[in-house]
Amino acid sequence: MINQVLYIWLQQVQGLLETSLTLISENKDIFIVILGVGIVPLAGRFLWWMIQQRRQRQIFPDTFPFDVIKPQRQT
Repeated sequence: MINQVLYIWLQQVQGLLETSLTLISENKDIFIVILGVGIVPLAGRFLWWMIQQRRQRQIFPDTFPFDVIKPQRQT
């Protein structure tokens, strides 16, 4: 049963890869222009910036939420 499911899934993945490769080979000029212009690196850089901004918002300032009570000396 599992072997049949795996076989069907692999056939679907293979079909998807073949479709993707034919799409790329038929439209390779468009992909060359997109990569040449730098849209993909620009999108990657923007995504990296968004992740950094989110991380900065998650870091809390150096504040201690409790009052520190110093020991009192008895003489």
